[in-house]
Formats: sequence, C-alpha cells, structure tokens
Amino acid sequence: MARQIIEALIDDLDGSKADETVSFGFDGRMYEIDLSYANAAKLRALVDPWAEKARKTGRAGARASATPRARSASGDGQLAAIRTWAAENGHRVSTRGRISAEVTAAYRAAHEAPEAAPAEAAKAPAANSKKPAVPSFVEPAKKTAKKTGKKVAAGV
Repeated sequence: MARQIIEALIDDLDGSKADETVSFGFDGRMYEIDLSYANAAKLRALVDPWAEKARKTGRAGARASATPRARSASGDGQLAAIRTWAAENGHRVSTRGRISAEVTAAYRAAHEAPEAAPAEAAKAPAANSKKPAVPSFVEPAKKTAKKTGKKVAAGV
C-alpha cells in the first residue's frame, strides 16, 4: 500500500494557500508568519514607509561576534579548584558545565572560614535552605513509585 503525505503551508492571516514564510522583527522580538504572495506584499507595503526611514542594525538573529565575551570572574583555575573541593567533600558536580550556586557558596564559605571551623560545616546544607536533603533525582522515582505501587531502591 502506498502512502502519500502532503504538507501544505496555510496563510496565517486568511487560511488560503501560503506561498512563503515571512520573518520580521518588532520591539526586540522576532516573528514568522506564513502568507500568500498577496498578503506578504500587503505586509511589506505597510512596513516599507517605516523601514525606509529606520536605521539598519544588522541582520536579525545574527550574533555579534565582533564583541568578545567577558570571562567569568572565577577563572578556569578556580573552577577546577571548586570541582576538586566539591568532589572531595561529598558534593555532586560534573566535570564540565555550570557549578551550582550552592556548591560555589559552600566552597567560598569553607575557604573564607577560620582554620578552626570543621570541614563538615561546609558539607551540611544551610539551615534555612528550602531544598530537600534527598537529591532531586530521587524525588521523581519516589513519586512514580507512589503512583505505580512499585518499590524504589534507596538512592536510585
């Protein structure tokens, strides 16, 4: 048996057959609309008087690669130190990517505290923290187990 799938572009304005997708920007937002040639011409005719008098700012969606991005205040060396400290002190961190604010704060607290402060204070969650002591990846499994009646192994 043969199957034919037809994808039709429909004019978002009047429901007729659309011929093109028109992209435009306004007030810092980008839009796309599927239009017939006639409706696309009407849109262009409406926008043209303002577009002719406006300053061009470059292509919409284009990334300004000429301006270099500012480096993070905590350089790569400090990030590596935070990761090492976090792993040694029971915090879960990946080898790449963003380090959570909680881990960064714990690292700073541990390194700014007097030497007499126990290292355990840096590991313990803050007393006013609203986050549960159970890692977030455990919670969905518990909720699923509650719905399905299946038992969930501890720490999974």
